[in-house]
Amino acid sequence: MRILFGLAALSALVATSASAAPSHLSDAAYLQAARCVGLASSKSMGGDSKAMEAWLQAQSTGRPPFILDKGDEMQQQAKRQADRADDLVKPRLQAELAGECATLKG
Repeated sequence: MRILFGLAALSALVATSASAAPSHLSDAAYLQAARCVGLASSKSMGGDSKAMEAWLQAQSTGRPPFILDKGDEMQQQAKRQADRADDLVKPRLQAELAGECATLKG
């Protein structure tokens, strides 16, 4: 009986840790997070990007320079896209910011 209880507790722990956000993002997720920071930093999106910028900065440690450069490029491109977004594009960008971007940070 104790073995079954122990296995059940272990499987619950594994399931919980698998669904948690990773402490260090993969390079692809880092680039997506850079895009999210760019979207959040746009005045037209009305978001507060300071916390996201600090989080992205913490995630940048140990990354290759080309990933950091691509992240900066994606961040600036997303900010420009959000700044220029019309009434048809803006809801899609807001949904991205509230959905994909929120799940990255955990």
